Amino acid sequence: MTTTTAVDWHLRGDWFDVCSCKLPCPCSFAQGPVHGVCLFTLVWRIRDGHFGQVDLDGLNVVSGNNSISAPSSTKLLSSIVFRESDPRPWRTNDRHRPHHLESA
Repeated sequence: MTTTTAVDWHLRGDWFDVCSCKLPCPCSFAQGPVHGVCLFTLVWRIRDGHFGQVDLDGLNVVSGNNSISAPSSTKLLSSIVFRESDPRPWRTNDRHRPHHLESA
């Protein structure tokens, strides 16, 4: 039997989304797209937060998605993560390794 340890995390900040469906985007809540296809952009500004020992304070995230029929059928997920104080954005566009970030 495998034991899983929960990671301590916290996020506080602001967000908005733009979606081809009704707002808020139903895919964010594990529901299917209203018109069969979901094209969305989500933006987060993390004022304070952490994931385990990783400090997330001041991060900004822009994420886009193209989903057909159901949230589980994601065709493309691309994210850009950056801090205002650091001009180098970090991005991922690999839906199979969403935590893999590389310098832009």
